[in-house]
Amino acid sequence: MGKVKAWAMDYMEDIQFNFLQGNIDAQQCATALAKSGLMEPDEIELWIDDATAERAKNIADSALQGHPK
Repeated sequence: MGKVKAWAMDYMEDIQFNFLQGNIDAQQCATALAKSGLMEPDEIELWIDDATAERAKNIADSALQGHPK
């Protein structure tokens, strides 16, 4: 894999991670993923739709950390 493609893959994974952790919203994620050039708009939309439930769980888990049970 070339250096540019490797960079783009790392960039894409970082964006996806930040979305899943709730650090960025869907619009920011879609814009950043489009910049990577590795995903088509339909693929981006599908990925965000599929990842939204996991994102919500991660945000809820993060909000509950440190609270007594």
